Amino acid sequence: METSEISPVWFKSDGRQHMADILSKNAAYDKIFVLCDTNTEKFCLPYLKELFKETSTAIILVIPAGEKSKTTNQAEIVWQKLIEYGATRQSLLINLGGGMITDIGAFVATLFKRGMPYIHIPTTLLAMTDAAIGGKNAVNILSYKNQAGTFSFPVCTYVDTEFLKTLSENELKNGFAEMLKHGIIYDKNYFMQLAGNGNFTSEDAIRSSVEIKNEIVKKDKYDRAERKILNFGHTIGHAVESMMAAGGKEISHGVAVAAGMICESYMAVSKKMLSQDEFSIIESAIRKYFSFSFTFTYDGIEKFLWADKKNTSGQLKFSLPEKTGKCSYDISVEKSLVINAINKFSIPEISNAG
Repeated sequence: METSEISPVWFKSDGRQHMADILSKNAAYDKIFVLCDTNTEKFCLPYLKELFKETSTAIILVIPAGEKSKTTNQAEIVWQKLIEYGATRQSLLINLGGGMITDIGAFVATLFKRGMPYIHIPTTLLAMTDAAIGGKNAVNILSYKNQAGTFSFPVCTYVDTEFLKTLSENELKNGFAEMLKHGIIYDKNYFMQLAGNGNFTSEDAIRSSVEIKNEIVKKDKYDRAERKILNFGHTIGHAVESMMAAGGKEISHGVAVAAGMICESYMAVSKKMLSQDEFSIIESAIRKYFSFSFTFTYDGIEKFLWADKKNTSGQLKFSLPEKTGKCSYDISVEKSLVINAINKFSIPEISNAG
């Protein structure tokens, strides 16, 4: 088990009984609900019911799969269902799915009757290593990412790598981007290990990411200081996702964050925080595993950049690496440097020009 003072994370190898004990305390919960999407209902719910018999009689709530469901409108539909089925503050909501489900599920539970207990059972690598860890949740508004949300923590999070067998290689890479990020901002050895062997689906690798994120969150639960380093790659990444969504297209979160990490690393070079050699190591590792079939411009993402919650006093703020394994936050970056970094991403051979 990996723990923080906030919420335990149980892995199947050593935590299945703990999870079963929580669910078997019938007196603690008057009803159990499972929130899933149309994919996890089909591919993951049967396995969950095999693992924990208590879920076989749970009330199942299903929402459409995909980022388009992470909205206040969809949250209201779930709230209506909870009311219809007689949910109370003594009911339990189990969020079975990827980052969209853990985000909207925690959002729903936190606000329903001012708070009902919930458990995360992440089924994607992205959710196991990032989205379900740390107590942040949010929904999108229009095409803008994560504009309404809360800080709240589940009863526990249960990680079972068996769920990863249901995923495509592209979906697995969504989580790998976050794992690389953890290494870049906090642990050089972990980054070099991941970059070297690409073994990112083992329980040991997932545990390492959980440990890193929990260590950071314990120091700054509410995102006021050091926790902001977890946003590395996400200022540009979220803006690209929002731009694509506004145009009626979807891009995977992992690919968007991978692009964001390259751009933001180059900003760090321009700010004389990161050496060109360190940048080359980071960029090469990312491009080794991620290909980019899109380009974007500053003008295309500008309005989404300014919607980022880290910005203050009319300045764009970023979390930027100083070297692999160390990152700084609240770094103001001039518009010209942002434009330059985007250009370097679009024409990568320029990156080595110094």
